[in-house]
Amino acid sequence: MVSKSNYPAAKLFFSFTLVGSLSLLLSKYPWELSNVYLGGTPRLRLLTAARAVAPPIGMLIVCTIPVVPRVNRISVATRLACNVHNMGACLYVGGYNLVEVITLKVLWPKLDINERLLRGVCVLGGLVCTVGFLGVGALYTQADYLNICCTDKYNHTEDAFRGFWWCSASGLDTFSSS
Repeated sequence: MVSKSNYPAAKLFFSFTLVGSLSLLLSKYPWELSNVYLGGTPRLRLLTAARAVAPPIGMLIVCTIPVVPRVNRISVATRLACNVHNMGACLYVGGYNLVEVITLKVLWPKLDINERLLRGVCVLGGLVCTVGFLGVGALYTQADYLNICCTDKYNHTEDAFRGFWWCSASGLDTFSSS
């Protein structure tokens, strides 16, 4: 979605992500809310700062650096940009989950039972979704080798156009249901 910056969906994605990340970055919620402020030692204050900075910076990286389809990742610069985009996504999702797990570990005795349950379920759900996303992504990269259906096959436009019209002209219409 980010790679096609002229599309309305890309503009909405960019603007909402930018506003959300700036709002998180400029807010002082990790220092003001007792259910996330760790305080105490310099190490715990560093984790509070990481909670305030890592997810919004990851969001900014994701919304400002475009990703292009694999077939178009020809130059080193394009591949580097896609890798930096992926690093931003990891910083956003992984950074939040990691800091939240540590925060829950430190604040566990101080939290209400309902808050423990809700935040624990949210962190577990985030971790399950992250692992599932990475697992399916790894499986998809091996889909041809594992003979799994329906992977994307990229063709040059001219070749795809010729192939379509050859099938139509010879009576091998791929879209008809017989």
